[in-house]
Amino acid sequence: MIKDLNFNTAYDFEVKKETVGGLLFRLDAKASDGNGGLKSATVSDLNKISIDVILKKSNRKEVVMMRGYLMDNILGMYAQTTKYALVTKQTSEGILVFFDFNPAAIALHGEDVLQIKFNAPRDAWADIRTTDSIIEFQTVTKKIGTNWVPVVKSFPIGLSKESIDMDLGNRVVKIVCITDFTADYLSSEKAKIRDGSLKASGNFEKVFNATQLLTENMHMFDNNPESDVEDLVVYQGEPLDDVKLRANLDKAAEEKAKVVVVALENI
Repeated sequence: MIKDLNFNTAYDFEVKKETVGGLLFRLDAKASDGNGGLKSATVSDLNKISIDVILKKSNRKEVVMMRGYLMDNILGMYAQTTKYALVTKQTSEGILVFFDFNPAAIALHGEDVLQIKFNAPRDAWADIRTTDSIIEFQTVTKKIGTNWVPVVKSFPIGLSKESIDMDLGNRVVKIVCITDFTADYLSSEKAKIRDGSLKASGNFEKVFNATQLLTENMHMFDNNPESDVEDLVVYQGEPLDDVKLRANLDKAAEEKAKVVVVALENI
């Protein structure tokens, strides 16, 4: 499926009868260059862009794969990977935001639908000319579907909170603590994890402090050591069940601070 979208417009549409391996949004925002031509618009805050992705399979409950804001979902899926830089990079074709479900894929048969809700408001850019800008949405097709999909879930930490006490659910494969959308981890002056623990069924327990988490995150870039740590990945690995995260922060959290989880869900 290929569909052109406008900025500053709320969309609600459905994908049917294909096997979807990923979603691509080409955000080609343009601004005046002051000489009668156009240039790439300056990003103000991509987390003002809202996105919901909901899978509706016949005779099954709905699966909310994404709900909330663009950067929450980007960081959930790609924090501490080179894909983060790729999907936020400004190119001559715009910003190419690709949500790659690999190795999963969604086979849509019969009345199955993948519902997409998307809105990119003009204030996500500082100087956009919406009449000269375009969003191109595409599905990436795969041959065979899987019986599970990745889902991204957000858990607000809470304004002025200095600790985290959360039950994060089952089949969790990644946990990211996001406390600053405006600066990388080492440059940030906002709240950071001081210490804590992660527990799950099967007697799994990870006790950690800030130094350990930073070291682990830096070594996720073994092949690209110059990359910045954006937000700390607390866990990434085999699926965990009955996950409980307890942590202390070094100062009060801001309103947008949250824990983002990627989990696997059967479909």
